[in-house]
Amino acid sequence: MNIGLYDLAVASTDKRIAALGSLIETGAEQARAKGFDESVFLATRLMPDMLPLVRQVQIAADFAKNAPSRIAGVEPPKMPDEEKSFADLVERVAKTRAYLATLTPEMFEGRETAEITFPTGPGSTMTLAAVPYLLNFALPNLHFHHVTAYAIMRAAGLSIGKRDFIGGL
Repeated sequence: MNIGLYDLAVASTDKRIAALGSLIETGAEQARAKGFDESVFLATRLMPDMLPLVRQVQIAADFAKNAPSRIAGVEPPKMPDEEKSFADLVERVAKTRAYLATLTPEMFEGRETAEITFPTGPGSTMTLAAVPYLLNFALPNLHFHHVTAYAIMRAAGLSIGKRDFIGGL
């Protein structure tokens, strides 16, 4: 099997964001069943200096759409951070996945060494070749925010596990 840049940048990213979307749907069902206040639940964080659940999902979705776009050399869609409900988060994930479906393997051909300049914080950027950018920055960030969203939901009392985190195989 020959795995290309498209598979790493789009197919694996789509798999992660799909699993996050499913996790959010499961979390929403359980939160409603347990009578959790949705706005409080979405504002839940693991530690006071960490971002809340809603931001973890927004950032994961941003990495899922922005990283492949940068590698392909195309502008990703803008998605304002206005989600205020589980339904809004599910919709953001769906929009992200719909966008990923527009990217084709041909857009990634020969882009392994393309120079990717990306933000690393307020007012700062870094430049890396596409493969190191994807493997050492973008995917770890996507995974971090995905796992943090999972951990927030689990710590808040939802009955979710590793299979929910990983999604279908």
